[in-house]
Amino acid sequence: MRRIPAPWRLTVAGVHVYTDAGEDLITSCPICGYAANLEKATSRLDPIVEMEPTGDGMPESVFTPGCGAIADVAAFFKISPDSDIKCVAYMALKRGVAGKPDAWHGVAVFLRGDHQVNETKLLGALGAAELRTMQTEELERFFNGPAGFLGRLDSNQMTIRSKMALRLL
Repeated sequence: MRRIPAPWRLTVAGVHVYTDAGEDLITSCPICGYAANLEKATSRLDPIVEMEPTGDGMPESVFTPGCGAIADVAAFFKISPDSDIKCVAYMALKRGVAGKPDAWHGVAVFLRGDHQVNETKLLGALGAAELRTMQTEELERFFNGPAGFLGRLDSNQMTIRSKMALRLL
């Protein structure tokens, strides 16, 4: 993929016309003809090498001392970050409707270890007005532990999103 302005594209959101004025960036592929607003674009993932299964296939608890980031965990297990799943924790401000006040909600986003969260797309997917990373006390409340540790989640208190790539793993 390369970022180039398209001469024009008709989309659900309207018509995109190449001009020096404006704020949209269009990404397009000269090979397949795919084009989209950069904030809405999706990518085709390269296949990853599957790891060989170990044990009986059931989840197991693993001690990972000093490993708070996905890069640390990957290095500890001598695996590529694309073979692991990470969780990024946010607080999203949902605007109140019908006289109800605005409220902050916990959001857990699960994605491949080598990917980053596109916060603009996340805001749109949630329909939220603002987004910020969770603070220490919020991590303890929603994740039952400190940063870098994923304890038992209470899905009644949080919105949980997973990137499409995880559904393909």
